Amino acid sequence: MDIESCFGHALYCTSTETAASHHQLSANTARVYHQLLTQFQYSDIYKIHAHEPLSAITEASLSLWLQQWHWSKARLSIAALRFMAKCNAQAFPASVSVKFPPKPRSEAGDLLSLDDVESIAALTPEHFGKQYPERNRALFLLVIETLLSVHDIRALKVQDVKKYHVYVASRPLYLQKQSLSTLCATALQNFLQWRWQRYGHCEVESPLFPANRGGGPLGTSGLYYMFRNFINAYGCQTGSAGDGLHCLRVSAARRMYAQGTELSRLEDLLLIQRKGALDDFLRLDDDLILARADAL
Repeated sequence: MDIESCFGHALYCTSTETAASHHQLSANTARVYHQLLTQFQYSDIYKIHAHEPLSAITEASLSLWLQQWHWSKARLSIAALRFMAKCNAQAFPASVSVKFPPKPRSEAGDLLSLDDVESIAALTPEHFGKQYPERNRALFLLVIETLLSVHDIRALKVQDVKKYHVYVASRPLYLQKQSLSTLCATALQNFLQWRWQRYGHCEVESPLFPANRGGGPLGTSGLYYMFRNFINAYGCQTGSAGDGLHCLRVSAARRMYAQGTELSRLEDLLLIQRKGALDDFLRLDDDLILARADAL
């Protein structure tokens, strides 16, 4: 077999490219790709498949190798392999476009059950940690009832909270006013009262969920860390940082679906516009459909 037509040679040629050799990438991005490809060359998976002919490589096989190598680096490595394919356009066959579906953020088995979501909603503040129990409980109830994304959470201000409503300024105008149950509204009022007692001030223009230090909103990494740790305690094995919040949103949306919430309402809350995307997001199964039928 011609050594120049094997996977290992193509990878070697790409990993030795300089950052400036590809005009579509910044120097920093090319440097990251170069490091990933170099690390991959030292892996056992690479040593097994280095002599595979390029003509026999498929998208599925490349994706599987990366997943076996390192899950946390798989998505970046896929981008690096796209870079490799561009740099070696003559070597790679046209049938291999190096395009892969994104890894699902949570497997179906990693979702909370409907009973788990109900039990979280019924928990008292002491179950949400020792340092910020009132804040954490209000935040969880808010996500369960309104399916807020991390961007929506960080955009909320104190003045957006009314008695039984919350205004989400980051959403489209017709979706900004969200009704709250008595349970969630009470939790938010208790949190604001706790915040006033703790800090002695609570300006209306300040973030609703402030960072522990400074005057800005709670950081994305802090939010992800809190949700992931809490969800993992329920036995859900989350992968990347954002999987905890995503798992809670999907599970809460499934609960609303089972309770008979209108599909258009769910699509609005989740900002879904593509036809059929709601079914994919909810991961519909027979049990969930039957639960909705009983509710209706």
